[in-house]
Amino acid sequence: MSDSIIIDKSRFERRMQRLARDSPKVAANALNYLAFNTREEIQREMQSIFDRPAPFTLRGVLVEKASAQNLQAKVFLRDEAFKGIPPAKYLQGQVYGGGRRHKRFERALQRIGLLPSGMYAVPSKYAPLDKNGNFPRGELIRLLSQLRAFGEQGYKANATAKGLARRWKGSKKKRGSQYFVLHEQRGKLSPGIYLKKNYGNDSSIGHLQMGAAKPMFIFVKAPSYRARFPFRKIAARFARENIQRVFAKAVKRELRKR
Repeated sequence: MSDSIIIDKSRFERRMQRLARDSPKVAANALNYLAFNTREEIQREMQSIFDRPAPFTLRGVLVEKASAQNLQAKVFLRDEAFKGIPPAKYLQGQVYGGGRRHKRFERALQRIGLLPSGMYAVPSKYAPLDKNGNFPRGELIRLLSQLRAFGEQGYKANATAKGLARRWKGSKKKRGSQYFVLHEQRGKLSPGIYLKKNYGNDSSIGHLQMGAAKPMFIFVKAPSYRARFPFRKIAARFARENIQRVFAKAVKRELRKR
């Protein structure tokens, strides 16, 4: 009896038949794996392109999963937000270039006539920005409250005359302060929103820059952005370079189950 090996193709055929039967499921799994990997690549690019992007911005890259019935996975920027402006809107200028939309607080200022039409409010070098480079939300609410910029739904949040006086008086531990708007150029001071500190009767300091006032926001014409975050190109390039590897891995994973 000679040494020999018999290759039975029946088992191989059964595995291939099952794979063919489940091919839509395998394809869906591969597409989803690729989509989530693409999202991670986009988030890495965001951290490289932008200066300290906020977690809300990074989480704004979403995935709509594929299924065996719908072999299409989607990677997109969140275009709805319960509060504030969604990433798809405030990143529009970074993706396509050109101007940006007015932010909610800018629209509030325009509604009461404090921000001229066609102008935008950008933080100055004195603004106390947070770790993500944004003006702190709590301080922004305080600013809008003092300027009485909240609309009908939020009118109770607007500061009263008594509240403004108390804020200006301050306390032993904290110097009083007050926000005000400068509508026109005054000396070296540009139009914008200023925070004035209460130095009492110290005239040597009190007269400096209108009561030691520092600009928090400066009013400027529509800022223009160059397209530096090519969202579609980043996603398409990563998907094109990795699609074969991902599908091969999905098929291999499925064959191991047989």
